[in-house]
Amino acid sequence: RSSSSPSGRSSTSSKESACPARLVSFCSCVSLRLLIIFNLERNKNMAKIYVASSWRNQHQPQVVSFLREQGHEVYDFRHPAGKTGFQWSQIDEDWRNWSTDQYRAALEHPIAQAGFKSDFDAMQWADVCVLVLPCGRSAHSEAGWMKGAGKKVIVYQIWEEEPELMYKLFDGVCSMGVGLQMFLAEFDKEKNNV
Repeated sequence: RSSSSPSGRSSTSSKESACPARLVSFCSCVSLRLLIIFNLERNKNMAKIYVASSWRNQHQPQVVSFLREQGHEVYDFRHPAGKTGFQWSQIDEDWRNWSTDQYRAALEHPIAQAGFKSDFDAMQWADVCVLVLPCGRSAHSEAGWMKGAGKKVIVYQIWEEEPELMYKLFDGVCSMGVGLQMFLAEFDKEKNNV
């Protein structure tokens, strides 16, 4: 039996019509939660990547985007989460003309210490280093430290570069995105079988 509501509609029919809408909303919510959980689980088992490169390398942002599109967590030294990327010009616009003593003193500057901590924490967090050429001393130091710490390092050479014998220390050299994908897929497979 239905009673009339102030709007003149039957309260039973109002509850009946609301029920399917609530059910659809509930099912959508559950589906969305399952999808989020699935993606979190999938990403949890994928490589965490440190991209080592140079501020001057114009391809670094595209490499970061490409790896994130593949589902990897990626540290971007140019845009670390919640911070700005470190640059010597943040300490002194005339940094290129420093003496060795000025350089040594600048290493102790709070901005330099914070930049180092951000990058080094990310190096410790990551499973894999992608060394994007061309790059300089910092990126090569980072890759060397990571390999020494037992992490995988792959050199990503987008165009022809001068050969480097010591890259034999690393886990591979690739020149195309598909090669990088294959290396990381193999790493993910190994990681998930452990």
